[in-house]
Amino acid sequence: MSSIAYGPMPFWDAWEVASLSRSWGKLWSLHNEHMITFPRLLYGLDTVIANGTGKLSILFIWVFQLTSAILIARMARLQMWVAMPIVISLMFWGRHLENLSWSFQVGFIGLCFVAVLTMWLLQRTSTGAASLALAVGGTAAFWSLNGFLVPVIAAAHCILNKRYAMAAAFISALIISLVVYVVSGFGSAPGAAVQLPKLTHIVAVGLDIMGRPFGELILRRKAFEGVAEGLGSLIGALIVGALIGLLIELWRSPSPRRAALIGVSLFGFGSCFMAAVGRAENFTAPANRYAVFAVLGALPVLLMWLEKVEHRRLFTSLAAVVVCGLFAMNAATWYRFAVKRGTIERDAIAAIKASPDNPESYRLLYPSPEAIREQIAYMRENGLGIF
Repeated sequence: MSSIAYGPMPFWDAWEVASLSRSWGKLWSLHNEHMITFPRLLYGLDTVIANGTGKLSILFIWVFQLTSAILIARMARLQMWVAMPIVISLMFWGRHLENLSWSFQVGFIGLCFVAVLTMWLLQRTSTGAASLALAVGGTAAFWSLNGFLVPVIAAAHCILNKRYAMAAAFISALIISLVVYVVSGFGSAPGAAVQLPKLTHIVAVGLDIMGRPFGELILRRKAFEGVAEGLGSLIGALIVGALIGLLIELWRSPSPRRAALIGVSLFGFGSCFMAAVGRAENFTAPANRYAVFAVLGALPVLLMWLEKVEHRRLFTSLAAVVVCGLFAMNAATWYRFAVKRGTIERDAIAAIKASPDNPESYRLLYPSPEAIREQIAYMRENGLGIF
């Protein structure tokens, strides 16, 4: 489905990094409220190696997502033939299609990989693994704003396991990242100081971002609209309740492995709530791209609860079959999305080939084509994309 939805021209936000001066030339510049230093490095590589078609970024996306899936499955104490189908079903769910087929999303998926890899490394006891975890997780904020969650969670993991020097190192990395953000202008842009919605509304939206994707596995989206936010929030609250139960167990009986899985879950849920802060004011429904955070929040919880009944092989096997079946049946919905997205790409390309000098030809790829004249000229001059 990703190949159906894919297009070789920049789409929406990808125009912001469609030239080397806008990717490598702005490594320490903010994109909205995000410092996307590492994604900009990859966007630049895509321009140089893949002629700006996005293919290299999408390759990185799939490598990141597959590696994250393998690491999560290996952290779970379940038979691999039970854990892996469940993990693959959730990590490559059709709802992630926007993330898996759009080159700009390499930052989203890359940060998720950074969070998972950091937690996987922290469960290991070697000094080398801890040092690599610090190098990876300590710089997570330079993938996206919610990357700040990674060193916070990593520091908590280290404190729980009495690795106080490593905790101090992660906190230092967090402070350095904050300083870089502030020096780069974070919070100083006109209109940046906005009044936050009520905390209760932010919580409700955050729970909905977590829960509604899973609710729509069972109920059709149109049937879901009438009770969308309430039911989505309820499902999210149930998942959070299950996570709290695991946190209580972890506090009573610390375990680096279980703390790592819970760390992944906390990153996922924390990202949902950070998205809620930014989207609560005009929220109508969670964007499809946020489903990856909901999955990272819920998947470790599901695996850890299944560990409690691992001795019941029939039950865990049936659970894997049910989960895989639900997500497989949902694929038809996202196939239609892929066809729709792919049609937009093909229609845009046909219009551009017919009239490349007309800004209106690019409107399907960007709502204000007059604003991307510079990027269009750059791509045409350098033979990028379809040129």
